Parts: sequence; structure tokens; C-alpha cells
Amino acid sequence: MLLLGASPAATQVPDDALIVPGLRIGKWSLDMTIDDLVRVNGQGDVSALTHPAYVAGLTVVAWRTIPVSAITKDRRKTEALSIAGREFRTEKGIGVESTRANIIAAYGNPRLTVAFNPTTSVVVYDEVGASFGVESDRVNRIWIFGARTGAGIWTSGRQSRPSAPSPSPGERIDRY
Repeated sequence: MLLLGASPAATQVPDDALIVPGLRIGKWSLDMTIDDLVRVNGQGDVSALTHPAYVAGLTVVAWRTIPVSAITKDRRKTEALSIAGREFRTEKGIGVESTRANIIAAYGNPRLTVAFNPTTSVVVYDEVGASFGVESDRVNRIWIFGARTGAGIWTSGRQSRPSAPSPSPGERIDRY
């Protein structure tokens, strides 16, 4: 018997563009070390994450030619991965350009929202290992991290100074 109907969101996203909270973004996984990511992606720019919304001591490795970046504490272990590419989506259909309402419909109310300024925030779902950067009600970046490890990345949700930079890496300090 042939059944017709809408396919679930996961089957509509190619595996190499699938975001799996707590595990991977496409071919990049949290199990990969920073050295593994450099072997796959080439040399990346290394910056300190100095914004008050981030826990102190974090570093980001970003690649200019691909929309992925990695957050690390020790430049070895990958604490989180982030993506800004529009082709990437979660199994629930959330990706860059989704709305805050789309996120809440898919994942429920967040337990933590970290505000950068009145129009920019990060909606954190620590229990599944995903965060969504939202600017002017649209997702502009998605982070994945180990479930229940968000406290190692995000502050407790205090209001950041309105004059602080947007949720992008801080000053460039070297190359990896």
C-alpha cells in the first residue's frame, strides 16, 4: 500500500545539512577535536569570546570558507559547534531565517534566553544541546553542544550591555 502525505522534516534535510542537537552539524561532530576540524576544514581564525554573554575563557575557531565554527576552552576539545549556513536545519525544521515562534513551536519555551541587546538574543535549550541566535525575530546562527552543558558556554541570562558587540567572536588573536 502506498501512503501519501507530508514527510517529516528530518527526511527533507540531506544528512550532510542536518543539525542534530547535542551531536553534530552535517559532517562536523562534537566528538571531533579542534585538530580534527582543522584537518577537515583547513586553518581557521582563532578569536577570544569576550562578550559578557559567554562564560570566560572560551575561544572560537572560525573558517572563512565554510559557515561552521567551533568553541573550545583548551584548543583541543570541541565544546560547541555553530553554523550560519541557510541550508542547515534541525530534524524539527529549524534553520537560519526561522522565526522565534518557529523555534518555540518546535522546542517549547526555552529555560534560558541570553540577551545581547533589545533585538538580539540567544535562545538556549540546554536539555537537548542546542541554542538559536535570534536577531530581529529571525535565527541567524545555531549552536550545538552536549546536552546539559550549556552552563559551560552561556552566562545565566543576565542582560548584557546594549553597547556590547553582537554575538560574534571577539578580537582575532591568532591562527590555528
